[in-house]
Amino acid sequence: MKSALDWTYCKYANRSPFFPEGWGDPELLRYLLKRDISVTKGRKVKPIRVQQGPARKISNGRLSEGSFESPYEFRWKRKENLPDFAKKARFLLLEPEQETRSLVIHFAATGDEGYSRRKRIALPLLKEGMAQLILENPYYGSRRNPEQKKAVLPTVLSLMRMSRAAQDEGIALARYFRKQGYEKIMMTGISMGGYVAAAAGREINFPVKICCLVPSHSAAPVYTEGALRGACDWPTLYRTNPLKEEHPLLVMRRLFTISDMHRHAPRRKRFDASVIGGRRDAYIPEYSVEIVHDALPGSSLEWIRTGHVGAFLLGTGLYRRRIKELMER
Repeated sequence: MKSALDWTYCKYANRSPFFPEGWGDPELLRYLLKRDISVTKGRKVKPIRVQQGPARKISNGRLSEGSFESPYEFRWKRKENLPDFAKKARFLLLEPEQETRSLVIHFAATGDEGYSRRKRIALPLLKEGMAQLILENPYYGSRRNPEQKKAVLPTVLSLMRMSRAAQDEGIALARYFRKQGYEKIMMTGISMGGYVAAAAGREINFPVKICCLVPSHSAAPVYTEGALRGACDWPTLYRTNPLKEEHPLLVMRRLFTISDMHRHAPRRKRFDASVIGGRRDAYIPEYSVEIVHDALPGSSLEWIRTGHVGAFLLGTGLYRRRIKELMER
C-alpha cells in the first residue's frame, strides 16, 4: 500500500502545476524522439574555472560560496546552452576544521531551491571530517527565471535540460576538486538528486562513490505513473502536443525514457554505492529503484518501510550513515 502522506503532500504542495508552458521547442522534441538517442551517453564535459568567495567560520569548520559557468551544451542542428539566467552555476562549500581529502557533492531534489534543506543533511557529516558541496540546480533559486514566481519548471524539455546540466556540472566539479587534492569524492542526492548522482557517477571517468535515497532510474515513471502524474498541466500539454496522433502521456514517457540511466553501459564495471528505496513510495515505483541498483554493479540495495515524503523525514539518519560508511571504506 502506497503512502497516504505522499498523496496528501503532493496534492497540497504542487498547487502550481508542472510544465505550464507545455513541451518546449517542438522541433527539438521531434528530433529527440525520432532518433531515440540517449542525451547522456558519451558526452564531453568541458573543464570549469571556479570563482570562490572568502571563507567564513562556522561551527566545526568554514563556509564559502563559489560559482562557475555551466559546462552544459547539447549539439543537434545547433549548439544549445542553458538560458542566460541559469548559465552561472552556484554552490556552497562546507569544509571541516581539520584537513580532509573527502568531498561529498549533494544534488537537488525536485523543488530544492537554495541550500537550506541539504545543509541539514551536510552539517552533521561536516563534524565527521568530510567536506560538503551543495550545488544549486539550473531553474532553481538564484538560477531561476526572474519572471518565474515559483520553482516550477516551465516546460517538459526544461526538466531534461536541468537534469543533464546538473549532471555535467557535478562531473566538472568532481574533476576540478580532484585536482585540488580531494582523493575520495562522493555524489549523492535524494529523489531527483539521487537520479542525478547515480547518472553522473556512471558517466565520470574515475571512481567516485555514490549514495542515493529514494532515487528513480528516469523521470518517466515519476511523471507518468507516480503521484506527480496528477501535478502536471495536462490541459496545456494536450493543447500544445506536437505529436497529435499520440496521447501526451505516451509522448512524455517516450521522451523521458531517452535519458534512462541503464540504456548504455557505465564507464566502470563496479561501483562503491548504496541505494535506499521506500517500500510505500507513491512517487517512485519499486522497480525504478531496482533499476538504479542494477545500473550500478556492486551497489547495495536496502528498503525503508515508508513513502517518499517519509524518506525525507525519517530516512535521513540512515542515509547519512551510509554516506559515512562508504567514505570510510
